[in-house]
Amino acid sequence: MDRRISSSGSRKIRAHPIVIGAVQQLAAGILCIPITLLAPHREIVLSFRSVAALVYLVIFGSIVACSAYIYALDRLPEAIASSYPCINAVVAMWLGWLFFREPFGLREAAAMAIIFAGVAVVKSQTGRAPARRL
Repeated sequence: MDRRISSSGSRKIRAHPIVIGAVQQLAAGILCIPITLLAPHREIVLSFRSVAALVYLVIFGSIVACSAYIYALDRLPEAIASSYPCINAVVAMWLGWLFFREPFGLREAAAMAIIFAGVAVVKSQTGRAPARRL
């Protein structure tokens, strides 16, 4: 499977989207090691809730989310795939309200409306020819 790198438009890569995401996350993890070693250490207190949150973030926040984004970039038009982070924020807000009873009021509803309006604008422009410049 050949996939073009969109930034250069000429190089081809032969890798599955999930492998691309895994390599990116591995590189980010390796680059964070020196920062972690140089940071001042504090006493770490582990609880079930903190470990569960960390496991959730590693699995869903990193592995699943990054793989889904890379997969979407590979399979969908860029305008649609780029709306993924906006939708991800809405899902995070909804999960916070559902599981942790985080507040959801007018400010949050307005933010969601703005996000959905932005995604709708992007989606409505997908596939249209760009305007000609004189």
